[in-house]
Amino acid sequence: MSTALVHPHYLAYVNELGGGPANGYRLFADSSLDWGQDLKNLKRYLGRHGVRAVKLSYFGTADPAYYDIPGELLPSHMLPPPRETTTEVKPGDLLAVSATNLQGVYLPPEDQPLMARLREQRPIDNVGYSILIYRAEFAWPPR
Repeated sequence: MSTALVHPHYLAYVNELGGGPANGYRLFADSSLDWGQDLKNLKRYLGRHGVRAVKLSYFGTADPAYYDIPGELLPSHMLPPPRETTTEVKPGDLLAVSATNLQGVYLPPEDQPLMARLREQRPIDNVGYSILIYRAEFAWPPR
């Protein structure tokens, strides 16, 4: 029964003992949860919520530009690697972060502190359980 509740996001299924699918990102990353599969769903989410700009840290092989994701790229593990990224975050910015990047998997040491800071904050939403949505409560880099 509980697997039916996560439809169609079966990859993100985590049982209730593990905290359910909304908490799977705390336990799993990479191919156990996040294959970069929710980029199209992120585009729909942004449209439904009238979002004009997001800072995206994406894990995957699809090009966010193909889906016309509005905004800038934060440090990401993408293939091919992104040409341009920003590390600037202002309080109130909307951030979309793939679970794998949030856990710091594959990111270089210089990008780890930003993800560690995000892990201290509770996401306001998620897209398909693999992309976490945050409203930044901090400025980055710290002053």
